[in-house]
Amino acid sequence: MESNRQKISGVKVLSISEENPKAIEKMVDAAIREMEGKGKTILDVKITDDNIFFILGEPQSNAV
Repeated sequence: MESNRQKISGVKVLSISEENPKAIEKMVDAAIREMEGKGKTILDVKITDDNIFFILGEPQSNAV
């Protein structure tokens, strides 16, 4: 599955069902730092009542 010059390489899920807004903010900040440290790109974010889904990708040099 590809999205403009990016290949989907994984999904990161955060459970937020019993967290307050400040805790969610810290969790998201930590997840973003973790993904950037691994060289991943966030292609999309989906949010439900219980979870935040980060759709992750990697640059594709040969994608059109």
